[in-house]
Amino acid sequence: MTDPEMVGRIRLAAKEGGHFDGEILSYRKDGTTFWNELTVSPVLDPRGRLTHVIAIVRDVSERKKADGALLKSLHEKGALLKEVHHRVKNNLQVITRLLRLETGRSKHPATKSVLKDMQARIQAMALLHETLYRTGTFAGVDLGAYLKQLATQSFRALNAQPGHIRLDLDLASVRVGMEQAIPCGLLVNELLSNALKHGFPSGHTGGMKVELLPVEGCRQLLIRVRDTGVGLPWVRRPGLSPRYRGHHLTCA
Repeated sequence: MTDPEMVGRIRLAAKEGGHFDGEILSYRKDGTTFWNELTVSPVLDPRGRLTHVIAIVRDVSERKKADGALLKSLHEKGALLKEVHHRVKNNLQVITRLLRLETGRSKHPATKSVLKDMQARIQAMALLHETLYRTGTFAGVDLGAYLKQLATQSFRALNAQPGHIRLDLDLASVRVGMEQAIPCGLLVNELLSNALKHGFPSGHTGGMKVELLPVEGCRQLLIRVRDTGVGLPWVRRPGLSPRYRGHHLTCA
């Protein structure tokens, strides 16, 4: 027997002179089910009274079965992608821990610095895989949210003068592919690291700013990392107040 609620909707549409389009689950005499695509249109007399209805019925069982198989396949592929990102993230975290162990064992400051830089780069990639795993959306990532988390994490890890340097973020919400997000994250991490290492000598206060802005009139994005640090010798001007200086990156 067809769903009584669906039958009631069809009757109500016909009674009120309206059209009905939908799919209904029907039953054969032997109890097996099949899907029908049903279109019902009223026929009115010159006075606007309903005289009869015209119904077109199509058996769409095979199409429903194919749709169900496709949906199941999509769910399976989504679960597989999620597991892949989870495993990649875990493997990158293992590499980071191994580098941290080597950093602690090394007695050479230059080697320690290189190993720490490598850790930060790997963590930037691991963070993206973790974001994709957590959201379950693999077609793209919110670049603004990713850079916010990355910049905050890098700033806390690399800032040797807590309370002396502030971080400001102005990041638009823009979805990009993974192949764009990874280089953007690595570049931002690199610029933040360089600014914190060389732009703020011991006791120097100031701020850093990371921006993500759409470029007006085109489909490009502007990433800007700036700071009020000491700057390079040839750009410093005596007597001027600190201002943001930095780098501009344009991503297609």
